[in-house]
Amino acid sequence: MQESLSILPEVLHKKQFVGDILVFICAIGTGFTQTILGLATFLFNWVAIVLLHISGLELFVIPNFLQFKFILINTVFGLIYNACFIIVLSLTSPIFAAVGVMLTIPVSILTEIFYEGNSISISVYFGGIFVIAGFCLLSCVQFSEDHK
Repeated sequence: MQESLSILPEVLHKKQFVGDILVFICAIGTGFTQTILGLATFLFNWVAIVLLHISGLELFVIPNFLQFKFILINTVFGLIYNACFIIVLSLTSPIFAAVGVMLTIPVSILTEIFYEGNSISISVYFGGIFVIAGFCLLSCVQFSEDHK
């Protein structure tokens, strides 16, 4: 009995090592997938832009400095969002991460109210409240499952 208990830390360490390897492989796969997506976008989407410009359906113009600044800001926020989403996926579960993404709905409601000064209908308020309540409920369930 004593001999089998002395092996336990070694077995647990091997399981953690295997788990770490699987997480690393998933991270490499995610990075590879996003790289291929970006490369395909870079290589093939310009064809549609040229065809639309030649046909006159959509004219292509180089953005001015202000437009370029907003494009750059949007790109940085997209990068931050994707990095945070991948971190949340690795630290929690896919369901928790997906429901967490829906928290952008109440944030956009608050942005519409306080930054844009728009009036919002009561149904939008209820939608935001339901999203927050769902996230809180999921957090409580996941917390209770993690501490069993």
